[in-house]
Amino acid sequence: MSAAVACDPNETSKCSDVYTTARSPDGRFLVEVRRCEMRYAAPGQGGDAPGIIRLVDLTNGKELKRKRIDIVSTFTGAEWSERRVSIPLLVDWDLPTSAKH
Repeated sequence: MSAAVACDPNETSKCSDVYTTARSPDGRFLVEVRRCEMRYAAPGQGGDAPGIIRLVDLTNGKELKRKRIDIVSTFTGAEWSERRVSIPLLVDWDLPTSAKH
């Protein structure tokens, strides 16, 4: 059985280990990389695990986006702008605009 089969990114109980995070400069958003359970890994292969990347709105805790990735160590960081977050070679997501009351 391949390692990818052991990971179902829709079942967060199997992807519960937070591998790393990146907070937006304004503190409103968080990119969270979760490592999924692997049935077998040789020593030193923990970063080769599949996982999910989530974009979370920290003002309300709501998950805005989610994407499955094959290897969590491909996450090299997030590049933030006022309206977007880019994760090189993985995702390019629009950020919601804030509603002012």
